[in-house]
Amino acid sequence: MEGLRLDKNGGTWIQTTLPTSEQTQVQRNARLKISTEGDVSGNLTMTYTGLDAAALRVEERNQDDEARRKVLEEAVKDMIPAGSEVELSNTPDWKAGNTPLVAEFGIKVPGWTAAAGKRVLLPTGLFAAQEKHLFEHANRVWPVYFRYPYSTADDLTFELPEGWKIASMPKEIDRDAKAVDTR
Repeated sequence: MEGLRLDKNGGTWIQTTLPTSEQTQVQRNARLKISTEGDVSGNLTMTYTGLDAAALRVEERNQDDEARRKVLEEAVKDMIPAGSEVELSNTPDWKAGNTPLVAEFGIKVPGWTAAAGKRVLLPTGLFAAQEKHLFEHANRVWPVYFRYPYSTADDLTFELPEGWKIASMPKEIDRDAKAVDTR
């Protein structure tokens, strides 16, 4: 990419580098508790780094705290199942330049588990709401555009209700298609 470096003579065009996907990342860390009714609730920390943090700060630079809160909460609501409750519990640092933008939320997802006889099934894709119909058509009509390389990392911990135990776990699957990896 080219950029203009301004100086006393007007400026010169320079070649800029594009950050890698590891430098622009969204980390979603959730510590959740499952109720006996199947609801999931707890804390979610979203950490935006690199260009994701910069883009959010630029887009919201002229907004007040209430508008910024709404943007962050709506972003999380778009990722998780409909009908979930999301409440921002901290005030992120919107003025910093090169530091991560950290937003902490209290979340509640009603009816997340599914009863199956004497067992309870826990779906694994809590943040998959936006991805359900992504690229589902076999024939591509419109081009796909990514503004910059990025990655997303999830770390979810579930606390089971008293007396519950894990009967089986799904096999680990690496779903990274390396489709847009820039390393």
